[in-house]
Amino acid sequence: SDTESACFYAAPAIFAASVTFQGSYEQMDQVTISLGRWIEDNGYAVCGPLFNIFHVSPAQDRDSNNWITETCIEIKKADLEKED
Repeated sequence: SDTESACFYAAPAIFAASVTFQGSYEQMDQVTISLGRWIEDNGYAVCGPLFNIFHVSPAQDRDSNNWITETCIEIKKADLEKED
């Protein structure tokens, strides 16, 4: 149930590719590139936004070596038909 500082709602389920990494956010470019390659190499296509889940963030630990972030991208099976 809602509180004074937070409202809760049910969000629809999505199909997503994700990768969890530890360390500073300076890695984000390489993580995103690697995730994009995995999506393409495995016959998927991006169909929604990229979003992050911060399992351990600067709010919990000031040491960036301990940060744990999950980067997610909504995907779907790629359309394999090619135009002539």
